[in-house]
Amino acid sequence: MITNAYEAADPGGSVRVELIKLGDGARVILTNSGPAIDEQTQQNLFQPFFSTKGERGTGLGLWVSRGILSKHGGRIELESPAFPDGTGVKVTVTLPRKFVVHAPAETA
Repeated sequence: MITNAYEAADPGGSVRVELIKLGDGARVILTNSGPAIDEQTQQNLFQPFFSTKGERGTGLGLWVSRGILSKHGGRIELESPAFPDGTGVKVTVTLPRKFVVHAPAETA
């Protein structure tokens, strides 16, 4: 998904990645500064074999991701435009606690 966010950002654009700890899991938010996704495309993005990448995409990534997350109690949501100027895409992935890996504390 991070690769998708970078590919969809304009040249020289940016991608912001946020991690939010929740009591029952975690939320990862990816926001890019590229063009917004129109409503018709948004309605199809999570359908199998739908791709905006032409020959470079299979159209399975978001569909498979949503299926895996849903099966395990998580979810993926898309918001576009993400910014008041009508640009950007924000993808929010909510992970249940069982998928959140806690890194060991660093030792000095």
